Amino acid sequence: MLVGNKISPGQPQHKKDGTVVRTLWGELAWQLGGREAYDMIREADETSTNPGDPLRLGYRWRIP
Repeated sequence: MLVGNKISPGQPQHKKDGTVVRTLWGELAWQLGGREAYDMIREADETSTNPGDPLRLGYRWRIP
């Protein structure tokens, strides 16, 4: 479940697999595909910017 008002860019979330999620985009990626999906948008998550195409292209394999 993705709850936008429970995610604060100022308070990174540390996942059990060692991933550090900083933004809503990072949380979405991590929930959809774990570390592998998160790594596709890591730079955008770390800089709090829109991941753009990597997010769209990276999730094609997850959408039926």
